[in-house]
This record gives sequence, structure tokens and C-alpha cells, in this order.
Amino acid sequence: MDNQLNYQEILGLAVHAVHNQDFVTALELCKRVDKDNMPDQALNLIHAAILNQIGMFSASVDIYQTVIFNEPENQLAKFQLGIAYFWRGDFSEAESLWGDLPYFVNFTAALLEAKRKNYTEAVRFLQAFMAENTTYPDLNTDAFNLAEQFQKMISDAQAEQSASAERTSRRADQTSAQNEAASPLSHQEHSKDVPATSLKDVNALLSIYKDD
Repeated sequence: MDNQLNYQEILGLAVHAVHNQDFVTALELCKRVDKDNMPDQALNLIHAAILNQIGMFSASVDIYQTVIFNEPENQLAKFQLGIAYFWRGDFSEAESLWGDLPYFVNFTAALLEAKRKNYTEAVRFLQAFMAENTTYPDLNTDAFNLAEQFQKMISDAQAEQSASAERTSRRADQTSAQNEAASPLSHQEHSKDVPATSLKDVNALLSIYKDD
């Protein structure tokens, strides 16, 4: 009796491992079968996806290319290959590949907007993708998680802008107080008809009348 796992058993175990977030086991199972000698591309897709997850983008590109060679109409594999190119920094390769994938246009547009740091637009595109996507429901989870990350970036940027504005305001108040203290006239000595204004404001007004 043959005690070796066959391809279907390895594939089933790999799927089970992925569903349980056991990527080490899933990766070990994927490596039991040569990527060029599989009856279908399901295990290769799992293998490449895991490599993408752990940042091994060049290795995943190689496997996705094998998948597409064997299944040239596999739109999901092309989309994921573009993801690998994108995270590897080959943006032109990613955009060229994604240009022929209208189904994923909102997802890919979100990534390109995020690259430009347009996170609000990126979130909008991801929401549009999730609203329309029924073919690849697992991608909605990825889209949702990405949207959450971009929302956090937006919130962090807004918080930093608020903190920066507050710091600028404090510095301006301190400068104003220092200038007032350095002024030869105290507040009590100001004429009632002269508005209390900072030295900076006075200098700005006087600059209008400076001779060239």
C-alpha cells in the first residue's frame, strides 16, 4: 500500500492549514510537489499567495508566471501577479498587467492612489470594489483590511496636522508674548485709540510704506 500523500490530499491539507492560519504547514505541503508538474494550478496559487504574504515577492512572481503559462485566462492569477510586482516595486509591470483586468479596476486603482498617498481616494475605490465583487469573496476581506489601514493613515495624518497646528500656535503665542515683553511700552501705556497688536503685525503694516 502506498503511504505517500497524493496531490489531492496535499491540496486539501494545504487548504485546511491556510484556513487555520497555519502558513508554515501550508508552505511545507506546497513544496512537496514540483510547481511544474501539477495536475492543476490550485496548489501553486496557494504557494504563491503565501510567499506574497511573507514578502518573498520575486519567488511568488515565478510561481504566478507558471500558473498563467498553464492557465492563460486565469484573471485572479494575473491580478495577484500584479500585486507581487507592485509590492516588489515594479509599478510599471503591475500597471501594465492590471490594464487588461477590468474586473479588478477599483482594487488596483486603490493601490495606485495609496502609492501617491491619496488614502481617501484609495478607501473610496476599495469600498466600490467590495460593493461590486461577488466572484472572489475572499478578496473583500483583503480590501476591507487595506481600507482599515488607509483609514488609520488618514486619521494619523489628521492628528499630526492638528498637533503641528497646535505647536505652531503655541510658538506664535510665545513669540508674541516675548515681543510684547520687549516692547518699550507696556499694555497700560498704549493709547486707547491704538489697537493692541503684535510687533510682527506692526512690521507687516510698516513694510507697505518702506522706501525702495
